[in-house]
Amino acid sequence: MTIRDVVEPDDLNAIVALLNLANPSYPKTVADYLEYKRFNADLLHERWVVLAPDGGIAGYASLSQNHHEYTAGKYDFDLVVDPASRGLGHGSALFDVIIQEAQKHNATGIRTYLNSADPAGIRFAEANSFVRTLVCCDVILDVAACAVPSIQALDEQANALGLRVSTFAAEMQSDPNADQKFHALSTLIRRDIPGPDVLEDVPFEQFLKSLASPNRLGDAQFVAIREDEWIGMSTLWRRGADDVLQTGATGVVRSERGKGIAMLLKHYAVHYAKRRGAPQIITDNAEENAPMRAINKRLGFVALPETWLMEKSL
Repeated sequence: MTIRDVVEPDDLNAIVALLNLANPSYPKTVADYLEYKRFNADLLHERWVVLAPDGGIAGYASLSQNHHEYTAGKYDFDLVVDPASRGLGHGSALFDVIIQEAQKHNATGIRTYLNSADPAGIRFAEANSFVRTLVCCDVILDVAACAVPSIQALDEQANALGLRVSTFAAEMQSDPNADQKFHALSTLIRRDIPGPDVLEDVPFEQFLKSLASPNRLGDAQFVAIREDEWIGMSTLWRRGADDVLQTGATGVVRSERGKGIAMLLKHYAVHYAKRRGAPQIITDNAEENAPMRAINKRLGFVALPETWLMEKSL
């Protein structure tokens, strides 16, 4: 059995194909893979492939850290084996490499997201002493079938709440501090997203790097503003693999919750998706995030297989 480091660009198409087998709800492209690497270039990102007898790629593994989910001492990993090559020990061999590399970096734990519809992956994780620490409820919306109030009605609702709904792209044209305000709002919202760990804040410099992402849609990053205070957001991102849009984050600062602002922003986002001709919007929420799950249900989002965060202490 041969395990070697990833070779770019030769291996990337095969790697992305394997990743998409493991997580079909969120397909990636090679460009997406490289964007993840670019955004987290200052953090660990080790990658390996195991070769099939014919020299093709039978499996892929990585160990990395991600600014969006950074917790000191914990490392994220991917591990996927081609279905045609399973049962031959490739997964176990790659997992041994992951453990050895994590121990070299004095990791306190490793974690990965698994699709709940992948029983083999779940069995492998449980057999290796992983525990489930988060359930993400993945949901998807048929954009054409979603009935939303008119833009005029939404603007009237915003005015009644004393709000102005804009986009990050529009604010960047008129407010020299828009990037700092959006980063500050994103930080507040992110701190309240349910999860097993207290995540480190994404530094402003990293936020600026995200502005260069080819999947960012500045005119689909909706913000609710009262006077000069940014109090709520709901963002959509493009998906390189298809025309489906993906929700980045939706949230409202604590003092403004319970007023219908999150639903208002989601309605603006659906209007954007309709104008763009996007067939669907996909998003996920932690199982315990009942308020946001209720909003998505009211909009007409329907359930996909759950995603489970599986963690192992080292």
